[in-house]
Amino acid sequence: MKNPFKRTSKEQTHTSGVFQIGDAVRVKAGVLYPDEPDIDISGWQGRISDVDGLQADPPVVGLKWDSVSLRSLPDWLIEKSEEEGLDWVEMYLYASELEHAPPRDTEAAADKVRTELSGNYGWSFLGEEGRRINAVLRGVTPGDQVAQFAAWGRYFQQTLKFPFEAEVAEFLERGRLRVGDIVQVLRIELVDDDYGVIVRCRRGREQIDAPLADLECTDIESDNHDPVKDYAIWFANR
Repeated sequence: MKNPFKRTSKEQTHTSGVFQIGDAVRVKAGVLYPDEPDIDISGWQGRISDVDGLQADPPVVGLKWDSVSLRSLPDWLIEKSEEEGLDWVEMYLYASELEHAPPRDTEAAADKVRTELSGNYGWSFLGEEGRRINAVLRGVTPGDQVAQFAAWGRYFQQTLKFPFEAEVAEFLERGRLRVGDIVQVLRIELVDDDYGVIVRCRRGREQIDAPLADLECTDIESDNHDPVKDYAIWFANR
């Protein structure tokens, strides 16, 4: 992702301080979050990650936030950054805005929080749908498909109202349903480790099991429409 925080203004005071990769640093008093003047980052800490800009005038360095500072990032800021393809883990500041400080955590601890937060906001790039997907999967280990399917299953048990009408929107590799078929979705039948949430459907007198990800709620005003659509988007991009 591109970084919007690499600053080029020459209004800051030149500094001769030396920073090296891995140095623990603290933001000096009075420094605000670039492009977000309502966020005061005085006292936030991290570790130097990029010193290429030290030869610039004025010198600039990159730092990755430690676990404590990462926890200070507002939810809306992380979501906004993800939506816009911006980096919230790393920031570029003038070297004159930083000072050496004792580390508050280990790099492993910071990495753990980065992974956790990335998982919690990993779908924010999709906008409104992504925020809803994040809410369903919050706290679930990224990449753990079985746990993710289970989370969707619990969510649907609490959210979906049965029965509802749906259209087959994706080609089914197995079974008797075809794209364009209209069915009544009766209930959640099971959560499969490979195919995800499986629902029991009725077409005429026939009852058929189908992956919910292949269905689309026909009533766009229904409370079921967005949850089913969100799941299909997630399933296709997981």
